[in-house]
Amino acid sequence: MGGARADDVDVETICFELDGTLCTRIRPSADDLETDGSAGALRRRDAAEPTIEPKPRLKPALETEADRLVADETDAIRDRWTVDSVPGAEAVLETLAEEYRLGVVTNGAPELQRAKLEAAGLEDYVETVVCGGYETPAKPAPEPFDVALEELDSSPERAVHVGNSLSSDVAGARAAGIQPVWIPRTGTEIASDQFDPTPEYTLESLGELTSPPWR
Repeated sequence: MGGARADDVDVETICFELDGTLCTRIRPSADDLETDGSAGALRRRDAAEPTIEPKPRLKPALETEADRLVADETDAIRDRWTVDSVPGAEAVLETLAEEYRLGVVTNGAPELQRAKLEAAGLEDYVETVVCGGYETPAKPAPEPFDVALEELDSSPERAVHVGNSLSSDVAGARAAGIQPVWIPRTGTEIASDQFDPTPEYTLESLGELTSPPWR
C-alpha cells in the first residue's frame, strides 16, 4: 500500500516501537534468575521464527507453557524488574501528545508489552497499543500498523512510525504506506542511504522528535 510523503500532508499520528525505542529493560540480578523459564528464554522464543511446526497433539501443551512464561515474566516486570524509559522519552511523548495522536506498534505478548509500557511510566501518553504476533501478524507485516491507524482514526499518509529496526519497523511501515523514522541502535553507523529498506528520516536520538523532521 503506497502513501504520500509525510512532508506533503499534515502528520497527525505518530506510532512507536516499544523495545529499544521508548523503553529499555534492566534485568534482575543473577540470583533472581534461577531457572530458564523467564526473561531471556521467552524473549528469544518470541523473536525466533519456528522452523518446525509442532504436531497438533502437542500444541495445547506448548501454548499452555508459553502462556505460563508470559504470565511469569509479566509478574516479574511488575514486582522485581526495573523498566526504564529511554532518556527523555516521557518529555518527548508529553510534548508530542499535545499535537499528535500517539500509539505503539510492537511485537510481543500484549500483557507483557503493556506491563513494560506501564512500568516505564509512558502509558498515559499513548492511545493504543497493538502487539504484532498475537493480536495481528508480526511486524514487518502491515496489519499491526493498519489496526493502529484504524484505532487512532488516522490514515497512512498522515502518519509516521518511529522505530530502531530496519527489518521490522522501517520495512513494516513501508509496507503499510507509512513514512518510517529510524533511530539506529547505539553503535550503529548512520548512513541510511546504504540501507534497504530506506527510512524516510534518520535521527540520532528520540529527543530530536521535539523538532519533527517532517515539518
